[in-house]
Amino acid sequence: MKNLREIDPVGEEVEARKKREEARRVEVREKAVGRGHSTPDEVGEFARDIRARRVVVNHFSSMYVLRPDVPQLLMIRFPSPRYITSEPYPFILSETSPLPYPTPSQHDIKPLPLQAHELHLRLILQSIARQIDEIWAPNGQSATVLARDFMVMQVPGHELSDSEKEVVQAHLNETSEVTASWIERRKDLNIPGIDEYQG
Repeated sequence: MKNLREIDPVGEEVEARKKREEARRVEVREKAVGRGHSTPDEVGEFARDIRARRVVVNHFSSMYVLRPDVPQLLMIRFPSPRYITSEPYPFILSETSPLPYPTPSQHDIKPLPLQAHELHLRLILQSIARQIDEIWAPNGQSATVLARDFMVMQVPGHELSDSEKEVVQAHLNETSEVTASWIERRKDLNIPGIDEYQG
């Protein structure tokens, strides 16, 4: 009798992807430990162990730009997406703030159109949040928030209300839909896949 891999080339692809994902997790863990950071797995495990009701991960900032002439800036912060809002669950396809912080609509500062590199950064960070959620909140009832400069986060002393759950679920649905579309289009745009950034 033939084994499943001989008759199922898709199974081989799945196995190869699992190996790549595991190798990426090891690489992410080594980088994180080397820099004194936590991995998404560690954050998810900690949140689960302490029974956290909400998880907000910080250390993302758009105040620092990626500068090849000053490589130590890369070690200070991971760049943050430039959303135009200070809300914790922004619309992932929203326009981009021209400044390294949110630009409220009452100012005469016009937002910039969303560019491929900005969307890519947003999806990488959502991938980090999703990895944390898979361990911390596998039932999908909560979503990790990746804090940004000047982000406003309400911290109520209660469980999520139905309307709060709807906001979280809408954010998760939208992010999943955009991520799936991005993965399909990435080859046309010559950009590495999101799966290459997952830890």
